[in-house]
Amino acid sequence: MVEPGTAEEEAVAFAKEVASLPNKAVGHIKVAINEGMEMSLYDALAHERELQNQLFDTEGAKEGISAFLEKREPDFIKAELGDDAVTNDDD
Repeated sequence: MVEPGTAEEEAVAFAKEVASLPNKAVGHIKVAINEGMEMSLYDALAHERELQNQLFDTEGAKEGISAFLEKREPDFIKAELGDDAVTNDDD
């Protein structure tokens, strides 16, 4: 829920926030939700746990842990794309 007249602005802000998150993790969240809707709660939670376990050895996970230990903001895009990362200075 957002204030009237701010939906587009809020949607763009939310989209930018999601785009800055680890790509594979966001994809797994979508899979967990979409596939979990057709499962029992027990099976859906087991499926979610399996998807989460697949993320522990990703570059995004490594960046998140490093950033936490170094007390800095994580850069998931650079971690996942390396030198191919594109920056957007229009933020």
